[in-house]
Amino acid sequence: MLNLVLLVVVNIIFVLFYLSRQRLLLLSIPIIFAVVIATNISWVLLPLALIIYYSVLAANAYYRLGSPQYGMQWFEQQILLGFVLYISYFDFKTQTLPILTITSVLLSIYCVVKIGLSRHVNRFKQTYSESSLPNPTVSLAIPARNEGQSLTNTLKSAVTSTYEKLEVLVLDDCSHDRTPEIIRAYANDGVRFIEGQPLQEDWLGRNFALHQLSVAANGEIFIFADVDVHFSEETISNIVATMQNNNVDLVSVHPGFRNTWQLSSLFNTLRTYWKSLLFATPIHGQCIAVKKDALLDVGGFESFKDSFYFEVKLLESIQNSLTITNGNRIGLSVYKSFKARVEKDMRGLFPFLNKNYTAACLFSCGALLAVGLPMVFLLSDAWLLATLVLATYGASAFIIHFSELGLFSGLLAAALFPFKVVFEVVLLAISAALYSNQYVFWKDRNICLPMYEVTPKLPKV
Repeated sequence: MLNLVLLVVVNIIFVLFYLSRQRLLLLSIPIIFAVVIATNISWVLLPLALIIYYSVLAANAYYRLGSPQYGMQWFEQQILLGFVLYISYFDFKTQTLPILTITSVLLSIYCVVKIGLSRHVNRFKQTYSESSLPNPTVSLAIPARNEGQSLTNTLKSAVTSTYEKLEVLVLDDCSHDRTPEIIRAYANDGVRFIEGQPLQEDWLGRNFALHQLSVAANGEIFIFADVDVHFSEETISNIVATMQNNNVDLVSVHPGFRNTWQLSSLFNTLRTYWKSLLFATPIHGQCIAVKKDALLDVGGFESFKDSFYFEVKLLESIQNSLTITNGNRIGLSVYKSFKARVEKDMRGLFPFLNKNYTAACLFSCGALLAVGLPMVFLLSDAWLLATLVLATYGASAFIIHFSELGLFSGLLAAALFPFKVVFEVVLLAISAALYSNQYVFWKDRNICLPMYEVTPKLPKV
């Protein structure tokens, strides 16, 4: 009984770290292993402890908006998990592998259903209901460089918005194709053409384009969106209502996928999941709504001129923020080909780890170990461990992908989860190699800022 109590205490400590929004949650794994070794707890309990760990992490990724009912959900899960621990610990000799397997699968399904229902019913009504406050003026700002059909589709969707106090600005970032003509073609629909200035020193191209848009915009709320993002008629209204109902200064939206069966959707990288683990409120740069005053208070984009993930710096500066994890619920979606998504990931994965080679190696080893661990158990005839670990992986992967793709596509993406992890490790290696050679291009522009070596004084001649 003492061992069981110690295991539950470790789990409570981990959840307290999570609830306090500290970045110490990853310490829970070595803590659990240390307790197992120090107290001689049966290794049968280790995968059951991992069920707790992965269920909470999956809930973290999927249910990150934060609800007053989250604490009660966690408490209910602990009751069920404690019951499973009790049965397995005191009655393990009489339990067969199929019974334990069914128990673990039912436990995973319970976590999915419980969190999913609350996410769809309670939180949906709370966040996206209409606001009774006066509507502020909104500026939808879109930077564009060498864009074609993607820009046309985005502008077609943007001008259909039913939000009355809306201006649409599109900046041509020194394009070499028909992008300026495409923008001007929508002038009669109220789209303002902004001619971009040549890129200034120490600025990243996208950040400088957003800076110019923020200077030209007149709205009380700025919505910065990529050219491959598509809006429904109610998207702008839903974003504004979310900001007003929750009294926040910044809202980021993770766009849903227009075609959830497409290869680029099924093999979408897990960066959203990693952001959910590392940040109290994960932020997504494809669509960000921020109050003008809040942006100016932190110095505007000049404060983030050379940040590849400027949205992370913005989030650190503006604490009062919120994230919508699935844009489909408010009519915001994205279409990106598999090739374009791979190119984006090769540009973004290494900067996501702050261009740290040690972090990249640790991440790759940890990810490959997580994928290979069940195979090691199977080869060693540890069928129970393999079954329970695979069950927890499946539950975690399903919750992650269900939030983005829906039920059936989420199931397929969850089945591809091990391949996605390996694929992401390969892309990370390519990304690190490209940045080490200072050879990363976006829209015919090298986005690698040169690295200078500082010398205290000139050498003697």
